Amino acid sequence: MWVGTRVMVGVNDGVEVGQPMPVVTSQVGVAVGVAVALGVDVAVVINDSHGRPFREGTVGVALGTAGLEPLLSFIGQEDRYGYMLRASVEAVADELAAAANLLQGQAAEGTPLVVIRGARFIRGTSVTGKLLRVPEKDMFR
Repeated sequence: MWVGTRVMVGVNDGVEVGQPMPVVTSQVGVAVGVAVALGVDVAVVINDSHGRPFREGTVGVALGTAGLEPLLSFIGQEDRYGYMLRASVEAVADELAAAANLLQGQAAEGTPLVVIRGARFIRGTSVTGKLLRVPEKDMFR
């Protein structure tokens, strides 16, 4: 799995201005490019840092995905104590993005991509939009 970050598109008074790659086309293009060039099947997560309501600091989140389902539902399964899970849906794409963000760094480290092996995910064609809550369930909009 390949996890990459945003593309820097310009400089404004000596300050870099980042702009996320166009979602959908960028991660699919990367996945197809790697598959063709190296003959391997990869899943791709495009990530960036994100601030959170009520929390200090930033965390890596997925801007786009290709080749994996961004969510993994455990609803209807039992936990280790036998309780039925009714709301547990893991944001796999965001978790992978956060792990990659730790390795990429936040400043001048300049690590543009991270390869993650052995991660648990489901192959798929879903888009990252599944990670966004519908407005009726989003208490921060």
